[in-house]
Amino acid sequence: MNPKSGSIALLAGGSVSRSSVGQLSRLSEVLGPIKASSFRVASRVANLIRAGHPVHEIAEFADSKMVLVCVPDRAADNAALELDRSAIDWTDRVVVMCDTPRDSRLLAALSAKGARVASFNMIAGLAVMEGERAAIREFKSTLLPTSARVVRLEGGGKPLLFAGLTLAGFTAQLAAAASDCLRSAGIEPAQARKMVHNLMSDSLRAHTNAGHNALGTALQEPEISSMHLQHAALCATQPDLAKYFAAAMKAASEFAGALKERSPCDTPS
Repeated sequence: MNPKSGSIALLAGGSVSRSSVGQLSRLSEVLGPIKASSFRVASRVANLIRAGHPVHEIAEFADSKMVLVCVPDRAADNAALELDRSAIDWTDRVVVMCDTPRDSRLLAALSAKGARVASFNMIAGLAVMEGERAAIREFKSTLLPTSARVVRLEGGGKPLLFAGLTLAGFTAQLAAAASDCLRSAGIEPAQARKMVHNLMSDSLRAHTNAGHNALGTALQEPEISSMHLQHAALCATQPDLAKYFAAAMKAASEFAGALKERSPCDTPS
């Protein structure tokens, strides 16, 4: 695609100005029509991101070779349906879902009509995309700096990506629980937080340098016995924290291979 003014359309909803799309530095050079739940909302989006112009109908996307969809997750299905129901010829157009845990399979109906589909998220400073290579290539060449690093996910990989992000997000809860344990032992809150920070920083640094090798060998019986004593102490003083400790100990032990038999993965109810 040879990018030019108006060559990209935006189906918008929610806080677009605070989204990854709103932060794309080259967007103002190429964005044209913006469609939202109302003309007023589309006007507000255009003003906030200082790019594009509001339109009343999806049909006004007809001259745009690329369509970005940036809406709240709850509106993603309706957005895809709105595009599919339009009279636009989707052959060789690029359609990219942005800032959503959903992947490009949401756009399967448009793909069947000839569109090249992909999804885009900006995560930890990296452009993370999945979908058709042609769509990813055109998105990158049109909207991203030449120095931008794009991480391309394999098909079906996006839920796994967000599972990893969810697990990484548990770090704060784990740190808070560890700090509570230290405070219960009589350590001042500030000192407890500092100790936990240093310990977790060491663990993360080891993982960065050595990957799974940083886990070491499976836990041995003396270590497991010691953990059971720690759990008993928590049960006597902080029952709620004891439950968290037991669950974390079991999960860590299983992941490290300490248990001979792994529990089957229960289906969430």
